[in-house]
Amino acid sequence: MRGMRALCLLVPLCLAAAACSGDGDGSSGQDPGDSSGSPDGDDSSGGDDSSGGAPVLEHEFPSVGVESGQEITTLCLSWSLHNDAPLFVSTVAMNAGPGWHHSNWFYVPSGTFPADDGVWNCEDGEFDQVAAALAGGVLFAQSTQATDETQSFPEGAVLEVPRDAVVVSQIHLLNASDEAIDTGVSMTLSTVKEEDVQIRLHPMSFDFHQLAIPPQQRSRFAAECDMVAAGGPLDGTSLYYALPHYHKWARGMNIEMFGGDREGEVISDVEARIGEPLGTTLSPPLSMAGAQGIRFGCTYDNDTERTIGYGNSGDDEMCIFLAFTDSELTWAGGVVTGEATMTGMDGDVAVYTGECTTIAVPSPEP
Repeated sequence: MRGMRALCLLVPLCLAAAACSGDGDGSSGQDPGDSSGSPDGDDSSGGDDSSGGAPVLEHEFPSVGVESGQEITTLCLSWSLHNDAPLFVSTVAMNAGPGWHHSNWFYVPSGTFPADDGVWNCEDGEFDQVAAALAGGVLFAQSTQATDETQSFPEGAVLEVPRDAVVVSQIHLLNASDEAIDTGVSMTLSTVKEEDVQIRLHPMSFDFHQLAIPPQQRSRFAAECDMVAAGGPLDGTSLYYALPHYHKWARGMNIEMFGGDREGEVISDVEARIGEPLGTTLSPPLSMAGAQGIRFGCTYDNDTERTIGYGNSGDDEMCIFLAFTDSELTWAGGVVTGEATMTGMDGDVAVYTGECTTIAVPSPEP
C-alpha cells in the first residue's frame, strides 16, 4: 500500500486528478471509436540518428475537434511503439496545435489498457493514471498551454522503455477561441544505444494539493519536504531535469534545497506565465548530497472575488513539480492532507504553508 500511495502522489495523477473524474465535457467532436493512429493508418516512423544507430521514433496523433468554449478532459491517446527491444530515451519532443491545456504521458506494456491506437474515451478504455504509473512509468508532462516543448536529459542519462511498449496519455483540451478547432499533437522520441547509457532515471514529484488562494490578494504557498527522514541520506541522488506546473493565477514557482549544508540552494526559479515551456535540463546534474530535502512554493495573484482551490480546470490552480533523478528510489509527496496555514506577510504577499508528507519506494525494474 505504501508503494501504491507513493505512485498516487506522482505528478501524472496530481496534474490531472480532476480529469480522472471527467470534470470537462467529454464530447470531443471525434468518434472515440475511430482509433486509427492517423487518418491513413500507422504514421509512426523510425530511423537512425546521425551518431550511428539509435532510433528516432516520430508519431502524429489524429486530431480532435473542440467547439468554441468547450473543455475536454475525458479523452486518451495511445501509440504502440512495436519495439522488440528496450528503448533508451534521452529526449522527448512534443508539438501541439491550439487548445492543448495540458497532457501527461506514460509508457506501459502492450495490452495494459483495452484500447486501440489513436483517440479513445478514457473510461471506455479503463484508463487510470495510477495504473499506468504502476504498470510502466512516467514519460513526459506538458507545461500548461505550451505547444512546443522538449524534455532533454544530460548525455548518458535516459528513461528505459521496455520492449513492446505503448505510449499513452490523458489529455486536457480547452478552446477559448470564438470558433471550433481541430487540433492535434505529434511526438518524437530520440534514443541512444544501450552501450552509451550511463544513468537510468526515475521520477520525483511534490505537490501542494491543499491550496486555498485568497481573493484580491497576492499569496505564496510553500512547503519543506524532509527526504532524508523518508529514504535516508541523499549523497547518491542527483537531479537531471525539473518541471514546474501551475495555472494562470500563478506568477512563478521556486524549488530549492532544504536543510543541511545545502540550505537555500536554488534548483529552479521560474517567473513565467502559462504558455511557455518551463522544464529545465540540469547539466551537469545537480547533486543533493548534504541536503535534507526539497523546499518548493508557488506565488499567486488572485484578482477575483473567490477563493481559488486546487483542480484541473481552467478555473482552478495547481503547484506541482516533476523531476527526474538517478536515485534508486521513486520520491513522491507534498501537502496532500490538512489545511494550509498562514504564517505571516512578506511585504504584500500572504505566506501559507502546510505539512509535507514524503514517501520513498524502490523504483520498479523496467
